[in-house]
Amino acid sequence: MKILRRKSKGFYYFIVDSTTRIVYSSIIGAVINIIVGLLFRADKQLRKVQAKYKDNTIILHGEIVKIYKSTKMLYIIFTIFNVCTMLVFIFYLFCFCGVYRNCQADWFEGCFIVIFIMQFVPIVVSFLLAILRKSGLKCKVELLFKINSWIIENI
Repeated sequence: MKILRRKSKGFYYFIVDSTTRIVYSSIIGAVINIIVGLLFRADKQLRKVQAKYKDNTIILHGEIVKIYKSTKMLYIIFTIFNVCTMLVFIFYLFCFCGVYRNCQADWFEGCFIVIFIMQFVPIVVSFLLAILRKSGLKCKVELLFKINSWIIENI
């Protein structure tokens, strides 16, 4: 409750007070990214269908159309759900910041830190995958390529 009465504070105190909130927000964002990535994996379905029906183009085209229609419907449902969820969050944010005026700076600082973390993590992962691939080339170790391709397919 100290935060509601405090008028100003430094960045260090913000980090100390908000560490758990930032970590939880980052974890929830990463989980949501993984779920969305799992929902929209049409490329794997297309590869399976292509391998299965490579000789029969009529069935192949029919299966591709089915995958396209199901993916299109999934995109539409996801977009509607996303817009509705964002409207609820925006309403909550406006109400919260209107009632607790001293917390507005914390909200914005927390948002910027979480956005930075969510943008920084893929850069680090890509850098580590590049190092893994380069070391596999330099040392001529095929296992590093297999690990790299497994990580790319499953993330």
